[in-house]
Amino acid sequence: MTGAELLVLQGHEDIVESAKFYPDGRRIVSGSYDMTVRVWDLTTGTEVVPVMKGHESGVTSVACSPDGTMVVSGSNDSTVRCWDGITGSALSELRGHSAAVTSVACSPDGTRIVSSSDDTVIRVWEAATGVGLLENTWS
Repeated sequence: MTGAELLVLQGHEDIVESAKFYPDGRRIVSGSYDMTVRVWDLTTGTEVVPVMKGHESGVTSVACSPDGTMVVSGSNDSTVRCWDGITGSALSELRGHSAAVTSVACSPDGTRIVSSSDDTVIRVWEAATGVGLLENTWS
């Protein structure tokens, strides 16, 4: 079976490391080594939220809250950032990892964020406040 692409989204200026569907299935969020997070409309192929900038190194992982109102990104700069999923404005910066953040996700109810890192730590954060709730390490 061979597939044909339905849509090509262009705009990042470096490697795109992560892409996820918004919960509504009509938008995609992407993160790139160009240090930006972008949101794309699947109907038009255009960016529908202002480019989210603030990471000091490449974005390695992105996720959306279940209601699509928040975007979360992890970066090689060892931070997790939360963004308004509608306006693109910065909401918070979560610091605690000591190495690149490799993965981020939101809990099914949208109240928590989980991040993993090259520092061998998994952190759980409260989404509304950015307070770290739990840390687990392996060595």
